[in-house]
Amino acid sequence: MISWIQNHLIRHGRWIFLTLLAVIIVAFVFTIGNTPGFAPRMDGWEPDEFYGVNLNAPMEAAPIRERVFYSQLLATGRQPMSEQQIEEGLRVRIALLHLADRLGIPGPTESQLSAFVRTRPAFFNEEGVFSRDRYLRFVDDLDADPSSSPDVLFRVLEEDFRIDRVARRLGGPGFFVPAEATLVAEREHTTFALRVASKGIADFQPEIAIEDSALEAFFNNNAERYREPERIRASIVRFPVDPASIELSESDVAELYNSNRERFHSAYLAANPAPEGEEEEEVELNLERVRSLVESELRQQRTLRKSNELAHNFAFTLFDRGIARSASGFQNLLETKGVSPEEIQPFSVDEVRNRDLPANLLESAFALTENRYYTGAAQLNGYFGVLLLDGRTESYIPELAAVRDRVVADYREQERRRLFAERGSQMRQLLAATETGEAFAEVAEAEGWTVKDFGPFEFIEAPRELGRSVLEMLPTLSAGEVSPMITTGGEGRLVYVVSREVPAKEADAEAIVDAADMLARYSTFATTRSLLEELLEAGQVRR
Repeated sequence: MISWIQNHLIRHGRWIFLTLLAVIIVAFVFTIGNTPGFAPRMDGWEPDEFYGVNLNAPMEAAPIRERVFYSQLLATGRQPMSEQQIEEGLRVRIALLHLADRLGIPGPTESQLSAFVRTRPAFFNEEGVFSRDRYLRFVDDLDADPSSSPDVLFRVLEEDFRIDRVARRLGGPGFFVPAEATLVAEREHTTFALRVASKGIADFQPEIAIEDSALEAFFNNNAERYREPERIRASIVRFPVDPASIELSESDVAELYNSNRERFHSAYLAANPAPEGEEEEEVELNLERVRSLVESELRQQRTLRKSNELAHNFAFTLFDRGIARSASGFQNLLETKGVSPEEIQPFSVDEVRNRDLPANLLESAFALTENRYYTGAAQLNGYFGVLLLDGRTESYIPELAAVRDRVVADYREQERRRLFAERGSQMRQLLAATETGEAFAEVAEAEGWTVKDFGPFEFIEAPRELGRSVLEMLPTLSAGEVSPMITTGGEGRLVYVVSREVPAKEADAEAIVDAADMLARYSTFATTRSLLEELLEAGQVRR
């Protein structure tokens, strides 16, 4: 008998082909993005073929991006934090599914899929256990989301099952040398006692003379640091629509109200609470009571739709007539549409965030050319617009005089750190001459360094305050030895090993088993990562 999970999956996977056909038709007609979406030909846009998928074709890549989004949501219980995560996951997903096809890895059986569903963290409760309620709530939320494909959950689970099987084969069982596990266990359970002298870099402020010849040599050796990046010069054509110009029919207002009755009622009550200290009066809620809310929302929807049509038609006309930016037809079109381009501040690829226009729109400008100098209709703040490429400022290295203040500041900082490192070497020689921890502390404090004791502790349980740099050097130090100065966390540190006790050769058997397991898992991870990098590289079509 099919489990209750399968019943849900199959129920929500019905009419897949009819729905997909509708989605494809709609996407073909109304695609909005970096290309206007009015014809399959994309002049000036190179295809980005990756294992048979054109990543620059919205109809091919968009459904996969959607599945990447839900796959990451199911695997972590959280939505992806950035578009970059989705873009990286897109290629990985395509590559691994391609490999699954090559290896002949089948989709899951009913029982396998039911078991796999129970491993998805998005369906776990607070105790980390699969929750049927969370699963059902997730499915219901997905059904209520008009932007999601009806079969997306089934497709994601089926593909993730196959990807999981591929990943296991890529990594293998994990390989290690038994003696290595013993060494790791011995290192992790070695006991240390330390005395650490530290001094903040900010407290070290020597006098640094600035000589023109030294400054010029520093600039020439670090010229790339001051390179100005390529910048785009662009304009935006906006298509705002006056909400007052939108006419609303009574039937449309009633339809929107009837389909969202509870939401409008709740919004009305929230906006009109009873005065403090008085009981809330029972109010009869109907269309007339909330009409202003309904009409405002409907007018906003129609305004946005009209703006989208205007922007889309503008971009389509440029495309359809092949109008060059310098041609008189371009100016005539602007006058006909009653719009004019507004210049925006030039920007580099690293300067597209935190601006008035969407970052993805500005990023798309870098793919524009002299022939294809316009984007498709892009949503802005309450309306749509089209971005136009005005030109590019090529990357260049400025003259020293233009960036002298920056160069002086960087030169001073480099010299300060060099002198600080020299002082650290001198202090190490001074402290290495001491024979006890007490003498180490006395000398260090006399020179203005702060001294602190750590331990005894096992290496595997080392205090986090020591930092990674100290811990990486620690296994190389013997008792009574002073480390070279370690610069970390804005300070320099000199570590004196008060004591070091290595466990007996017959180390704890459990620790060796744990070390062996860790090495095997790391081997699996490294192998998987290496093969995946090769797979991603092989999938890119060379031009």
